[in-house]
Amino acid sequence: QIKQRNFKGVSKITEAFRIEYYKNVKKYLQTKKQIIPCYAGLASGQIYANGDVWQCCIDADVMGNLRENNYDFKKIWFSPKAAEIRKKVKDGGCGCPLANASYTNMLMDFKTLIKIIINYL
Repeated sequence: QIKQRNFKGVSKITEAFRIEYYKNVKKYLQTKKQIIPCYAGLASGQIYANGDVWQCCIDADVMGNLRENNYDFKKIWFSPKAAEIRKKVKDGGCGCPLANASYTNMLMDFKTLIKIIINYL
């Protein structure tokens, strides 16, 4: 059971997200399966020091390299390789309890947002 406190303002919003985040982490650690849809490679991405573009820092599937593509991020982001990686993620091939990714995923997932609103109320 996650202890709920009587927060106000922004702290109350933060608490509502954290309650849902910790519930999802607990479920993930028990099942090792994707709890909510992952939007890595769609809502967020990573650029490594050598110019590699990844969908996330955990899986680090290389979509392409900026240096090898004349620093054209758009070309890499909308490439067939990027689409292939996004499909893998969408099909459940990604599920981790990483906080930064989880908060982005929660913002993108309508069902989870409803749960967060309920936590807020």
